[in-house]
Amino acid sequence: MSAFPGQTFRPMGTPADRLALRLGDEAHLVERAAMLQIRANLEDMCVRIDNIWRQPDADFYATMGMPDPYTKIERPVPQNFFIGARPSLIGSSVDFWPSITTRAATARASSEQFDHFDVFDVQLDVEVLCKAGPIPQDRLHDQLGIDAEGEVNRQIQRLCAAVHMCIRLDPSLGAAIEPIQRPPVKSQGFPFALPGNTRERTGDYWVYCGKRLRYIAAVNSL
Repeated sequence: MSAFPGQTFRPMGTPADRLALRLGDEAHLVERAAMLQIRANLEDMCVRIDNIWRQPDADFYATMGMPDPYTKIERPVPQNFFIGARPSLIGSSVDFWPSITTRAATARASSEQFDHFDVFDVQLDVEVLCKAGPIPQDRLHDQLGIDAEGEVNRQIQRLCAAVHMCIRLDPSLGAAIEPIQRPPVKSQGFPFALPGNTRERTGDYWVYCGKRLRYIAAVNSL
């Protein structure tokens, strides 16, 4: 079975929309179009990823002689989808985790240009944050804390896979841009632990991790 389903995403535009010239807002167009597509399809893709990994997980842990922790992707709540840089999320309460942010802060002249309009290569970063826990402080460095690091790794890997599948459903992001041609550059940070579930940082610890998917989208502009 293919890892990607058939075309189920309903485009929000027409092929002609890709030829529309932007007026200096190329990056904002890309980050918003990407978010609309992710929001519209994420639940279906999370279900698909959960199902894909169910049997491999059972086989893996049986072979390793370990109990199967049964990982199901934790879905971001509706208010945890963001447009533009949100550095405050790193120090926020667990209420903002997991979250997905689309950000397009860099645009460069494409190698292919035309006489009457410009073509920009817009860098689209999709940033995904996941959590695991809670863990009592005195258990952070024993098996419970170490297992939480494994859980947050599974969460971030699988939620990012679902996000990528959302982008792959329609690489033109609803006919907003020229189809994205290349796969993303993927960068994942190390897990880290912080106490508490509020900004005051008191109480049990949570383990956090983030990953970035970086795409390049071509957009026409005046």
